[in-house]
Amino acid sequence: MEGSNTKLQPQVVKSCLVNIRKEDQILNRVKYKVKNQQRHQKSFKVFCKVSKLLKKLFATKDLSQLDDLIAAVEKCGELFHWNIEKKLFVPYSVIMYSSMSRLFFLLSNIKKAI
Repeated sequence: MEGSNTKLQPQVVKSCLVNIRKEDQILNRVKYKVKNQQRHQKSFKVFCKVSKLLKKLFATKDLSQLDDLIAAVEKCGELFHWNIEKKLFVPYSVIMYSSMSRLFFLLSNIKKAI
């Protein structure tokens, strides 16, 4: 890697983590609204896995599970996209899908910066 890029990497990771925390807050607000409606849906269960991995990331600041988190976010996004296509819980599914897209983008940026 070049010397100029290595100075920017911690800043990229830090700014992405700040934005990920904001997305996590949005998702947690929506989670409590949909909990009773969707708790048996596979998309909600995968979302709970994403939520746990995000909490672990913020608690430990350990990026070793980044690949697992990216895979879970991608799977969750696919499931919420399927919900939208099937017209299941559309308002909440749209919010969750867009947040998963942003999370995927931010996590991919962190992975590139490492």
